Order: sequence, then structure tokens, then C-alpha cells
Amino acid sequence: RSLGALQVVDKPVDLPTLIGSMADALGRADSDLEIAVGRMSVSALVLLVELERKSCLLRIHHRDETGDLIFEDGQLIAAHCGQTSGNDAARRVLGWSRARMEMLPVVGEQPITVTESVRDLLLEAAHDNDFDFEPSPDATAQPGGDSRPGGDGAHVSQTNHAKETQMSNVNDALAKLMEVDGAIGVSLVDYESGMTLGQTGGGALNLDIASAGNTKVVRSKMEVMKNLGLSDRIEDILITLGSQYHLIRPLASVPNLFLYFALDRAKANLGMARHKLTAIESDIEL
Repeated sequence: RSLGALQVVDKPVDLPTLIGSMADALGRADSDLEIAVGRMSVSALVLLVELERKSCLLRIHHRDETGDLIFEDGQLIAAHCGQTSGNDAARRVLGWSRARMEMLPVVGEQPITVTESVRDLLLEAAHDNDFDFEPSPDATAQPGGDSRPGGDGAHVSQTNHAKETQMSNVNDALAKLMEVDGAIGVSLVDYESGMTLGQTGGGALNLDIASAGNTKVVRSKMEVMKNLGLSDRIEDILITLGSQYHLIRPLASVPNLFLYFALDRAKANLGMARHKLTAIESDIEL
């Protein structure tokens, strides 16, 4: 407050309280307040709602489109975008990087139309340019499915297969890293949203906390490089502790993703671990 802050909101952040504080500061009613996403992605806001286990309707405006994401106790249960609903609508909205967002109360009981987890949907949305989610005009429905746009037909089956192939590839790569001497745990993380796309191992080391915390390390280093006018890429970041090595390696093929690898310093060969990490990076296909 001595630096000019109007109010301090402690963690865990209660979003309605935060919005109310912002509304008071701006002299506007809660219902009129829009959260300007700016540089923050829609996915980051959605993960925060999930983390805080909120029940709300997020109305998201992107260019000339509007989408609704409905949450119950932090779980995404329904989505609507234009004439599309369910998983397809959620994937589309979650793929928007810049938008205006309103948080509204949920009115009445909502039917469950989203059947995939937020993290699976975010992974699919992050790569929607690589896969065609719409069926071709002559596509035929799979048994028990629907070939209409927005239905649960052949294109959903193709999307699920693509997702399973991606996750299998990621999990195989992470499993190979755990074969390195001294390996404690490894994860693949999106530093823009803070989302962990896959992880294995960990033991006493909480990989969720470590992965999320290291997104700040990567973002900070990226900002420093930008301020210095450096156009080079980061090959890896090494953090040496008394008993552990923590290696961070951004993926050259997908710059917003990085591998986080924790090793027991007494058992690991750092040079071999870095060599293996470099080799495994090239094996990950997203």
C-alpha cells in the first residue's frame, strides 16, 4: 500500500472478490466490468478458474465471435460458440490468445456438453492449426456417431486419435528421460499458460509446483533477452542446488514449451543428462 496500491488481494485469489475490487477502483458495477486479457491468454484465465474451483460463466469476445465457457466447481461442463457447442466449441474458444472476457453468474442448471478435461482441450487447441477438426463434405459418420459439423462423428474420432498419438509420443519421451541415472522427475510445460502437458516421476519433489514455478524463470529470461535485444534462442537453463540439478530446455520446434528435468546431483552425470535431454527433445512431435 505504501507504493500506491489501492488494495492487496492475498492468495488463493477469489476471482469474484478481485473483480469487485477492480470494479470499485474503476467506479463501475460488477456486471459491467470486463477483464481485459491483454497479453494473458484465455487458457491462463481458464486454468485459474479451474484452480480456484469457481462456478461461473466466462463470456469471451474475440474479433467478431463470442464464446461461453461454463464452469461448475472449477470443472468446465459446457461451452457454446456460434452454432457449435460442447468439446468443439471449447477447443475453439480455448485457442483464442487475445480476447475480452466477462465473468457472469451461471443461471439455472446447465446440461453437461463438455466431456473432455480442460487440459486435454487446451492441448488440442494449442495445435488446432495442425489438425482439421471439421469433417470433409463426403465424410460419413462412425457407428453411433454423427457426421454433421459440431456432432460427435468421424472428425471427433480422428481428433481423439490425434490427441492419443500426441500424448503417447510425449509420455514415451518423458519415460526415456527417467531412465537417466539420477533422474527424479520430468515434465513438459507451456510457459505461456503455465499448463503441464505431461509429467512422470517426482517422488518427494512436487512436479506441479516445480513446473509452474519454472514458467516464471523462463518468462523472466525471455524478457531479459528481449530487453537486451538478443535474438538468440535459449538452449538450456541449469539450476544447481546442493543435492539436485534442475535442467530447463525450451523446445526448438515449439518455442512456448520447455522440458523440466530434475536429477539427483550425487547420482547424475550432468553432461550425459544434457546430451540425453537434447536427443529426447528432437523425439517429441507436437
